[in-house]
Amino acid sequence: MRILVIGAMETEIEALVLKLKARPAGQLFGMAYFSTRMDPLEIQIIQCGIGKVNATAITQKAICGFHPDFIINTGIAGTTHPENRIGDVIIGQELTYHDVRRGQMKHCFPCQAAFYSDADAVHTLKEMIRSTHHKRVKAGRIASGERFINNAEEKEKIHAVHAPDCVDMESTAIAHTAFINCIPFVCIRTICDHADENSLTDFTAFEKENAAISAGFTFDYLMHLLEKKRPSSSL
Repeated sequence: MRILVIGAMETEIEALVLKLKARPAGQLFGMAYFSTRMDPLEIQIIQCGIGKVNATAITQKAICGFHPDFIINTGIAGTTHPENRIGDVIIGQELTYHDVRRGQMKHCFPCQAAFYSDADAVHTLKEMIRSTHHKRVKAGRIASGERFINNAEEKEKIHAVHAPDCVDMESTAIAHTAFINCIPFVCIRTICDHADENSLTDFTAFEKENAAISAGFTFDYLMHLLEKKRPSSSL
């Protein structure tokens, strides 16, 4: 089984690269990727860069080069829900754009108002995370756009229209690209800031810690897939 793991920034993949002991394997459009093999899993980890266009370009290039059977997006996000707090894990069950009109999404290719993570992966991740000490996890909605949200008024506008649990700049673009290539996908994001005037301060303070949380649960899910796919030994 070929797995492609994508993070926008180096901090979003570095903990996973270390845990998996993945080795540098080349570059795509100048972005380094790392490889490891744990039979029957072949895992490629790549940094896609910040923003929807970068995420789309790298994801499609990686799909064409690696032919993955499953795609995982790992990283951090800003919360738009009043009950969420820094360190909460959001599994992106439903993903949409906050800077594209819903009607445009519904009526223009690929005619999807939203994109959805693989249901089995969402359920498994939710149960896995709840079984650990990290209790604050939910399967929710993520809205992506080509802006870093650091304004409370803009956050409220996004929440009024889309009611997402969090915002980021890449996950929907990756889900979109996976969808048109008919590849199952799941997204794991950890809250790093409140998408308000303090976002840059929070981001600087909590980026690495919370990126590592998402990477850790991505690793746990990969280990789950390894056990699931590995043939049982017969007596």
